Amino acid sequence: MPYPLRYMTVVGNLSALVADGADVGDVPDAMPITGKVEFRLITSDDYVLCPDATGGPTIKYVAPIIANIDVDGDISWQGLKSVKLFTPDAHTNPTSAAYNVRFTGLKYGTTPVTIEGFNFDAVPDATINLTSVARVPGTKPSPVTVGPRGRGVDSVRLVGNTVVFSDDSGTDYPAVPLGSLLDSVTIRQAIAYSVALSS
Repeated sequence: MPYPLRYMTVVGNLSALVADGADVGDVPDAMPITGKVEFRLITSDDYVLCPDATGGPTIKYVAPIIANIDVDGDISWQGLKSVKLFTPDAHTNPTSAAYNVRFTGLKYGTTPVTIEGFNFDAVPDATINLTSVARVPGTKPSPVTVGPRGRGVDSVRLVGNTVVFSDDSGTDYPAVPLGSLLDSVTIRQAIAYSVALSS
């Protein structure tokens, strides 16, 4: 069954507190920060496998998206005060990922500003405000820890006109039919060789 790709909506606002100007009161004024923000999906190879995609299996290269930070200090994309970002899910490989955020050309008025980038999780169908996922100023970045070991293919068996894969827990996965590939002697020899190596 085909599944559509999923996305999340990202919003955010940047402003600078500056000395009080000629207005009522004496508290610092907020001025919008303008510039650019780049969102880059963090994967080992910059692409995602989408075997169940609507329209058929495909490999998607996920290009960085550079959005504006507009005159109000809001993230802006094609006239909207938000940007949509692709999110991996249970029907893609990998099934989860994070985005790296990098700000460039930031300024309020003509004064340049630096805001450090950070990473945040890609959450399908969510609306994410960058304020809620940004690193707290003055803290060290969160380290990336290695999670538990995943399952790996432990054996490959030729069973009739199918190939059966087993993982290292002994679980067999649904047989993959070879169909017309069986007519090819080279394919049969390659499979037999693979099976011999995994024995």
